[in-house]
Formats: sequence, structure tokens, C-alpha cells
Amino acid sequence: MGTFLSASSLLLEELTFHLYPSVRHLFGLMGMALIENLGYRQLNTLWRVQGIWQWLSGSQAKWGEMKRKGL
Repeated sequence: MGTFLSASSLLLEELTFHLYPSVRHLFGLMGMALIENLGYRQLNTLWRVQGIWQWLSGSQAKWGEMKRKGL
């Protein structure tokens, strides 16, 4: 579904505004629309599931100690 949304938004933008000077640019953007959906979205979903699990289990986030530095 994400790939379809990215590709259709690119197509709609090109049909209305004609921003890209060559077909090579369009193919490059289509390739990026495919790559975008092959890793980053799954990683983002993993982080969200981990956050929801921490919230449901009631565990506190552990950031560690951060010391301030003056200028």
C-alpha cells in the first residue's frame, strides 16, 4: 500500500505540475519510492511496537545519566 501511495502521488504531481525535466528523474524517484518501502517503514514499525510494549508493561525508558556542560 505504501508503494502504491508513493507512486501515485508522484504520478499525480507530474501530471499537474510537470516539475521534473527528464524521464530519468522520474525513474529515479520511482526507484526511491520502492526503496523507501523496503526497510525504513519496517524499522519504524518495530520502534513503534517496542514503544507500545514498554508503555503497556509500564517500564520506564532508561536514557542514562546526561551531564551538563557549560559554555
